[in-house]
Amino acid sequence: MGIHFFKRSFACFLTASAFCMFGNSAVVAAPAAPQLVSPVPFQSIKLPATLPGQWKPVGRVKIGTTTNSAIIQNGFVMSPSGTNSGDYQMSFRARALPNAEGGVQIWAGLRCRDRDSQYVFALRGGINREIYIARYAPDGNAVFLGYAPLDFIPQANQWYRFRAAVVGNRIQIFLNDEQLPRLNAVDKTPLWQTGGVTLGGGWLPTEYADLKVEPLVGAQLSTFNAVGDKVWETPTVNKEAMRAKQREQYRPVTIGDIKTPRAEFSLDGNWLFMPEQDLKANGQPIESNTADSNWHIMPVPGFWKPAHAWLHGETTFHDLKGPARSKGIADELTIEEFEQLDSLTFDWNKTQSGWYRQYVDLPANIAGKRLVLNFDAVAKISEVWVNGTRVGDHTGMFGPLTCDITSAVKPGRNVIAVHCIGRQNGAVNDNKVEGVAVTVEVTTAMLRSLPHGMFPDDVGGIWQPVKLLVTSPVAVEDVQVVPGLQSASFNLHVANKSSKNELVNVRYRITDAKDGKLLFDSPQVTPLQINASAQQEITLRTPALSPKLWTPDNPNLYKLTVSLSVGNQNVDSYDVQFGFRTFGVKGEQLLLNGKPYWLRGGNHFPNTIRPNDTALARRFTQLAHDGNVRVTRSHTVPFTQTWLEAADEIGMGVSYEGTWPWLMLQGAPPTPELLKVWKDEYSALIKKYRNHPSILLWTVNNESKFPVLEGDPAMLKRKWAVLDDMIRTMREIDPTRPIVADSSYTRAQAKRGYDTVVKPNGFDDGDIDDNHSYYGWYNPSPFNLYDGQVFARSAAPGRPLISQEMSSGYPRNDGHPTRSYLFQHATAQSFVGQDAYENADPAIFMSRQAFITKELAEVFRRANRANTAGIMHFSYLTWFTNVWKADSIQPKVTYYALKTALQPVLVSAELYGRHFFAGQSLTPRVCIVNDAESGLALPPSQLIWQIRDGIKILATGQQAVAAVPYYSNLWVNANIALPPSLPSPRVDVQLVLKLQVAGRTLSENQYDITLTTREWSGNTTQIAVFDPTGSLKTALQGRSVRSIDSLNGLDSKTPIIVGNLDGVVNNATAVTQFTDFFKAGGRALFLQPGQNLVKLFPDQIKKYQSAQGEMVTMNVPESPIFDGIATLDMAWFDAGTAKVPYAASGRYQIDSSRQDVMALAQQMDIHAYLKLPQEVVNVSGSTIVEIRVGNGRVLASEMRLDATSDPISARLLTNLIRSLQSSQ
Repeated sequence: MGIHFFKRSFACFLTASAFCMFGNSAVVAAPAAPQLVSPVPFQSIKLPATLPGQWKPVGRVKIGTTTNSAIIQNGFVMSPSGTNSGDYQMSFRARALPNAEGGVQIWAGLRCRDRDSQYVFALRGGINREIYIARYAPDGNAVFLGYAPLDFIPQANQWYRFRAAVVGNRIQIFLNDEQLPRLNAVDKTPLWQTGGVTLGGGWLPTEYADLKVEPLVGAQLSTFNAVGDKVWETPTVNKEAMRAKQREQYRPVTIGDIKTPRAEFSLDGNWLFMPEQDLKANGQPIESNTADSNWHIMPVPGFWKPAHAWLHGETTFHDLKGPARSKGIADELTIEEFEQLDSLTFDWNKTQSGWYRQYVDLPANIAGKRLVLNFDAVAKISEVWVNGTRVGDHTGMFGPLTCDITSAVKPGRNVIAVHCIGRQNGAVNDNKVEGVAVTVEVTTAMLRSLPHGMFPDDVGGIWQPVKLLVTSPVAVEDVQVVPGLQSASFNLHVANKSSKNELVNVRYRITDAKDGKLLFDSPQVTPLQINASAQQEITLRTPALSPKLWTPDNPNLYKLTVSLSVGNQNVDSYDVQFGFRTFGVKGEQLLLNGKPYWLRGGNHFPNTIRPNDTALARRFTQLAHDGNVRVTRSHTVPFTQTWLEAADEIGMGVSYEGTWPWLMLQGAPPTPELLKVWKDEYSALIKKYRNHPSILLWTVNNESKFPVLEGDPAMLKRKWAVLDDMIRTMREIDPTRPIVADSSYTRAQAKRGYDTVVKPNGFDDGDIDDNHSYYGWYNPSPFNLYDGQVFARSAAPGRPLISQEMSSGYPRNDGHPTRSYLFQHATAQSFVGQDAYENADPAIFMSRQAFITKELAEVFRRANRANTAGIMHFSYLTWFTNVWKADSIQPKVTYYALKTALQPVLVSAELYGRHFFAGQSLTPRVCIVNDAESGLALPPSQLIWQIRDGIKILATGQQAVAAVPYYSNLWVNANIALPPSLPSPRVDVQLVLKLQVAGRTLSENQYDITLTTREWSGNTTQIAVFDPTGSLKTALQGRSVRSIDSLNGLDSKTPIIVGNLDGVVNNATAVTQFTDFFKAGGRALFLQPGQNLVKLFPDQIKKYQSAQGEMVTMNVPESPIFDGIATLDMAWFDAGTAKVPYAASGRYQIDSSRQDVMALAQQMDIHAYLKLPQEVVNVSGSTIVEIRVGNGRVLASEMRLDATSDPISARLLTNLIRSLQSSQ
């Protein structure tokens, strides 16, 4: 398939413009850039004299030359491996030419042993700002060696000078004549220590000049050794001076006269802070007269440690330092976080706990008021003092901390002191008491184990907003809204904190939150007698109303205002926003407002990166909504108030997930003390957020994976007892919403445990089953799901089945696959092979990933209507660029692909292949999916199909479609006549489907397809064929062949195609005849020789594996066998049958160290985590190999060449035959 999502014109890259020579302030006009051309494959070339030597082009490289420079794009040139061996240095100048992306990708290499084995380094600008280095090597031996953040953003058209030195296993990369290297990397597992140099490798055009390569000996070697492991660093900042200035600028929070019965004030902003290790041992700094002029400034909310969750926060390259240790999904985000932490004036690396102080000036009229200090969340153990009085504490990092400070404050200056412990300091003493919660002492061991979502375990800080609430002594404490479709009830908790009994009058009104229009005003006062220092509960119920209902499509919100008065005095006015809506379960369906509702979702969101960023919460939620995502899951980190408000107002259903992922995964359950902390905290979050209409369901935790415990029923019972207790508590707090017992639990998958433990013990396993799957990423591709049966096996009668984690891969911020999955698990290579690496055009990986995501979303909606209730695609936030920046976030191509697949009304084609011949007739099944936002049936309509080349329609047709009931699918057999003539022999076009009613389009979908003439797929001159069993009959149908019945007397000048080799490998005479044939210069094409190739060439071919490889990639894309074939073409060859299409039937493991065998094409199974990267050889191999035998040549192919209705398959066979017939 062509890369239609990312068509580019490189003409803009090559415009002439001014540039500034580095080290020379003069601006020099750049000459017109030369035309870039593709050199003849496999032939050495010469470049201008400033780039001396013979160079071998690699890849589909394009090269242009000027008098003293060369421009290289989409590949690289390498010097012969013997040119530079051992220890040496290379220096050169380079610049990125102006380009549409505004990017800089200057790539080069050292110790290049062959096309697959070298140390690459790069200067990267645009969306990145770093110097990067890695070892490229086959068979799982590629290693990421790190990157160094830059203090500037590299610019196109700017010349940079590089010097790269290598001695032993250490490589130093210098920039612009600096005395210390920007990057100083050590390969701890070197596989070779010789090889030449390379220039190029990136996908953007780059100009190179002034190359010099010289051995490192004498003084230069001494200089290298003297550098050691030192690196260039930014000039140091006088942090003490900075601290003093910030402290001088600090101002207390000042609150003016309080003029309303209820007032809330933000205490966010700059607080004073002192790390515990720097605090003098003179008592706790809790008093107002504590000296704090030497304290630091710490922003609140915020963390003092790196605190991004999961993909953005985990460290997986543990041998590296700084930002390079991360999982590698967004280098710029990681760099920014380290820069922000480094801007603090204390040593955040050493800080595990600390003290905050905040001065608050209160007005004189606080007398007779009640003051409450609210911390939305503090990590992880916190104690609070006001004016030296201890007013509260909390254990856990997600739950709220509420402190009644009425008796501790006074008019004028007050001081709040917070002791915050993120992790224990110094040596580990598991029994040391780190803090005292309300009911339990928290030991060091507990502190290490406290639930922290998927944040790093050492985070600490006041990380959510802080507010001061001022009310009358008689005030509303809490309101629980229980909405219906025509009415609502409100459970009020009213407190009387005064010293006398009060008769409180309660009234309420409901208004439209958007325009203030009155919906209902209670006609009478409800009297409530509340004793002194007591609390009273009351339930109010509206009469029948006609409200606008809340749905993700129409998020209508209302404001409930509860007013309290004592006598004639108004003492409180309490507002809560809510929506009229219901959400429940009926059989296998989910019901929203009484109607079936299929979850069209994506998760997770960047609340994990910016939990309190209102602008980002609204921007991202709006983008997701515009992208037809209607439901998400608060995965890895629970949603904060900021994100829930955005979900309420914009329209985004939420599955609110708990705080302890993998709680039950291994071993015994946690201690009762820890379980209580978890239960209390999650219960508090449910109570706090239960009025948000966006929350549709509760999910206890992520991936406890109970089926793995079925062999230990006693342990399984212990763990289910814990979960059962939590679920029953959740139902008490909020009986209105369904519950997912565990995100990844289904009764069907855990049937043994359900039958033997859950059901007999009466344990509550929730209401909804949830299957996590990674079809196309870890599990088989979407084509394996067309019949709907695979996922149906997870369904249980009477229970809705959803997936809250249906993953199709994780692109980096720049579009490449996430680095840990690239280097440690080789997951992305199954998609695009070597084009997964960071020097390749990210459009290649993104195009394949978008295709898989769209197919996956559509197949579930087509094939699993009866047995699923919704899918949430994962990981949604990775399908955006700059996902943490509200002002520059941009959707990637996968976003748009999913947007199409998640249309409420979807017209979707069941296409097995994507390559077709002109004039061919297609009869795909087309599914009309009706999840219309109106909840109504679709009237009779017209299905219109078009073959579209840009804006030009090459063919079109239409047919009638019957009415489609709501929440139903209708299948139609389409008849599509592809155009008999094409604008060119090959065109990459779109098959467009439209569903229209009276000219109005209800749904539109499109599929990238390739059309060719039969002539394009090619024919060949007559060729000899040795096929005694007739195995090649289908593949060679229609070609001019001459059958030979014997190998005796083979003419070495006559190339042959060989079919089944069974009769050859077991015949010594036949083997000898072949050997003599090749030694004399003979050429042969073996089609699907399988294990027999290993028997014939055991030195070159180590192993054969049978495999239905759906995706094959080019290892030597410049080879003539791939002439006319695009990067992503070799996938899903359709043989005209309703079966999983595939491109190869087997693969070989070759000895990559030999010079007489070459892997031309690669295939890798979709696979899950690898324990070691080298295990990739068990799931991958070469589908086309070339073997040199004497003067002869063997091409051996395991590609599927019997798909005669697929023009790519036919063209590949043509190219193989032509290559065989060629003298090259």
